[in-house]
Amino acid sequence: MRNRPTWIQTLIIIGLLAVVAAPIYRNRTTIISILKVGKYSGESITDQAEISLDTLKVIIKEKHFEILSENRRKALEAGVLRDDYRDKVKGKLVINGDTAKIALRLKGDLRDHWSHENQWSFRIWIKGDNTFRGISKFEFQRPERRKNLNEWFFHEILNNQGIMSLRYRFVQAFINDVNVGIYAVEENFETELIENNEKRAGVAFRFNCSKYWHYKYGITSDRLLGAPIEPYDVGDESLDNPIYRQFLVAKSMVEKWSDGKAQLDEVFDIDLLAKYFSIVDLYGGQHGAWIDNMKFYYNPVTSLIEPIGHDNSTMINLATSEPIDGRKLLGERRHISNGIDRKAIDRTGTDFINIWYDRIFENRQFYEKYVESLWEISDPVWINNFTDSISPSVKAYQSLLQKKHSRL
Repeated sequence: MRNRPTWIQTLIIIGLLAVVAAPIYRNRTTIISILKVGKYSGESITDQAEISLDTLKVIIKEKHFEILSENRRKALEAGVLRDDYRDKVKGKLVINGDTAKIALRLKGDLRDHWSHENQWSFRIWIKGDNTFRGISKFEFQRPERRKNLNEWFFHEILNNQGIMSLRYRFVQAFINDVNVGIYAVEENFETELIENNEKRAGVAFRFNCSKYWHYKYGITSDRLLGAPIEPYDVGDESLDNPIYRQFLVAKSMVEKWSDGKAQLDEVFDIDLLAKYFSIVDLYGGQHGAWIDNMKFYYNPVTSLIEPIGHDNSTMINLATSEPIDGRKLLGERRHISNGIDRKAIDRTGTDFINIWYDRIFENRQFYEKYVESLWEISDPVWINNFTDSISPSVKAYQSLLQKKHSRL
C-alpha cells in the first residue's frame, strides 16, 4: 500500500528542505576551499603528511599493444568507446619490483580517457593470487579523469559516514618504458570491495546503461526500465551458487519497485541511500547519483540494497553557482507522489536523470531522511573536524600532483 502524505505533511517537508538548503550552501565553501588551497581557515592544521607512492609499471607486448592502438583509433573516430573496441589483451604488471600477470583493456566511455598520445586509461585484472594492496581488479587512469583529488576526497567522506566506498590510491605509473606520471588506482566491484567494507558476502550490481552511451536512447528514455540489471563478480550463474541467487533476489526487488509494485523503503536501505544523496549534494555536482554511475550491494543480512560510492568527482560551489537543471539540491522542487498511476505518465523525451531522481524522491520516508541527513552533513562541527583530519593528506597529495604535472 502506498503511503500518501497529507498536504500539510508535504508542505512541512518542502519547508524543511528550503530551510536546510541555507547551511549546505554556506558550509560547502569550506569543502571547496580545502581542495583548492590545501588548507582550512578554521581550526589549526597539522603539518603536511608524508606520502610515499607505489610504482606500477604496465608491460604490454607489441602485438597486444597494436590491438589496443586499433581499438583506440576506432574509438576516436566514433567518439565513444563501444563494446567492440574493448578487447582484452595480456600483459604484466610490475608492482614495486614484483611482477604479476594481468589482462587489460581500454576503459572510459569518452575520448578524454584515451585521446592523449600515451596517457591512456585501462581496466586491469591481476591474475592468480596476486593483488595490489589487496585489489585484484581496478581502473588505472590519470587523476584528471576524476578531477584530481576530488574522487579521493569523496571516498574519504563516504568511509567516514559508513557508506560503501572504493579504495582509491595514487601511484607513479609507467606504460612499457614511458613515464606517464601519476595515475590513480580505483578499485572495481569485486568480492574484495565487499570484504574491505566489512560487509557480509553478497553481490554488487549495476544498471548497464552502455547502450544509451553508444546509441543515444534505447526503446525508452527511462533507463530504470530500459537498462538491464547486471551483477559484478557473481561467479557461476546457477542456482547452486548462493551469490547468484542473491543477485536474482536483488534484481527481482528492483524490478518490483520500478514497476510500482514495491515501495522504495521495501527495497533499498533508505537511511544509507538518503545519506549518500546528501553527501552528493555537499559536492554540488550530482554525477555520482546518476543511474549510469551508481552501483549497488545487496546486503543478505538486512535483505536491503545499499549504494556503493562511485564517480562523483565533479564539485560545484552551491553558494555561488547557477542552478543545474533548475535545481541546486537533488531534492529541491521535487514533490512527493500522491500515488498517481506511473504507467499513465508519458515520459517520452523526458530527462532520464530527473526521471530517476523523481522516482526516488517520491517516497515520503526517503524524503524525510534525506532532509535529516542534509542537516547532519552540513553541521559545522562535523565539517570542521573532518576537514581538519583530512587536510594534511590533501596538502601532501596536492603538492605531489603539482610537482609531477610540472615535469610532464
